[in-house]
Amino acid sequence: MPETTKQLEMIHQALEAGRDQEAASLLEAVKQKISQLRPTHRAEFYLLEGQLYKNQGQWKLAHESFNQLYNAGFRRDEPYNQTQALQEIGELYCLQGRIEESIASYRKALRVLNSQMTGYHSKLSCNYLGQGNCFMQAGDQDTAIMYYQLAKTYASSDKNLALEAQAFLALAEAYGKLGKTRETLRYTRSALTAFKKAGMGKEAQAAESQLQALEASC
Repeated sequence: MPETTKQLEMIHQALEAGRDQEAASLLEAVKQKISQLRPTHRAEFYLLEGQLYKNQGQWKLAHESFNQLYNAGFRRDEPYNQTQALQEIGELYCLQGRIEESIASYRKALRVLNSQMTGYHSKLSCNYLGQGNCFMQAGDQDTAIMYYQLAKTYASSDKNLALEAQAFLALAEAYGKLGKTRETLRYTRSALTAFKKAGMGKEAQAAESQLQALEASC
């Protein structure tokens, strides 16, 4: 179904650009033929639908969509979809301040992860980044730093510059909360370099502004 593939890609692009209304309209069009979709397309639909609801703060609906994604992966014995769903649910709980449930979901995802999966280290990096965010929200910067370091290591192992940059930025924030200026500056500079290498202009610009503000305050 090349038309469906194109529609799903358009939804992904709309969500990435923050055009939620456009994404919602496109999702509704795909939903009309959900029963006719191939399992892979159906799984991607549930993922995108859940991400839209998450952006809108509709936690219950987002959870339902991610559960659909998890169940689709479970029925077909696809660890990729199960892992993705569990990590999305983990982020969802974290956004709601439900830290224990969030960490439990991330750790369940770790048990599902398979070392033979494509991008295994990047998936580990995403997971540890998510767990670090939970501990940051709970005010435990030291534990957050431990997880962010793991996220950085696995992102570097896969040469995933985008994830590596996110880990650097997270480390800068954690050290900033601890009042450690030298480390905050170092990791912000590292994030800026990684964003530039990854061709992520918008993120690089934000990191550069953050770095300038830090340097000005020193």
